[in-house]
Amino acid sequence: MLLRAFQLSQGMAPVRNVTKPRAYLLVLLLLGSCSDSALTDDETLDFSHLKKSGKEGDELLYAPDAKLPLPYTGWAKSMHNAEQAEYLAHFKDGVLDGRWTEWREDGEKAQEGTYKAGREDGIWTK
Repeated sequence: MLLRAFQLSQGMAPVRNVTKPRAYLLVLLLLGSCSDSALTDDETLDFSHLKKSGKEGDELLYAPDAKLPLPYTGWAKSMHNAEQAEYLAHFKDGVLDGRWTEWREDGEKAQEGTYKAGREDGIWTK
């Protein structure tokens, strides 16, 4: 308060605290980035469209219609029917790597866990 009175008495424009608006904006940006957005159909492939290559147990999955046969990295899903997912899984370099979520036909979650380099990793909920 004294600083503002001094600034006004000297003909200076009062200095506003610009830290608070910036901090508020930063908090809003962080909250917005934390929202759990669902994957769109454009971001997932149907598992049945992935191509397998290699010996059983050492198979790699490849994206369909790829110009170069590169192992698939991204999300794949399988559906019970047109509306209900069976599972959603993440692949890296052609093998399961990341979250795996599976649902029953009634929509209830059956199990969830993670894979690392094609093997179950960590705690799974069933």
